[in-house]
Amino acid sequence: MVANLSFSSKRISFTVSAEETAMIVLAQSFYHCWKAEVDGKETPVYRANYAFQGLEVRAGDHRVVIAYRENGLIIGGWISAISMLGCVVVWLRKPSGLSRCSPLEAKRPSNEDSPDALVESVYRV
Repeated sequence: MVANLSFSSKRISFTVSAEETAMIVLAQSFYHCWKAEVDGKETPVYRANYAFQGLEVRAGDHRVVIAYRENGLIIGGWISAISMLGCVVVWLRKPSGLSRCSPLEAKRPSNEDSPDALVESVYRV
């Protein structure tokens, strides 16, 4: 018998009372990221009836918690946060000895048609 059912998008919890070892089948799609605990101890979630979730409980009263934990999402979030922090550090850090100027501040050659004047303005320090 199942009682005290609590259901959300990432967590299902309930108490179960079984007279003998039994398989609990949840009419929820099986996916490998769902993890189950019976009385605080991790237990495998099986594919039941090809598409649903199932887990085994021994005889007696038990507290069952099934939670969705996707490690790839957590790892990806940490990588993104560290990368963004690195970009902010690089952006805020000014290299010493170099001045930043906009392209509008650059000097134009006096005679724009002359290639020598263009080369001179590019290599001018």
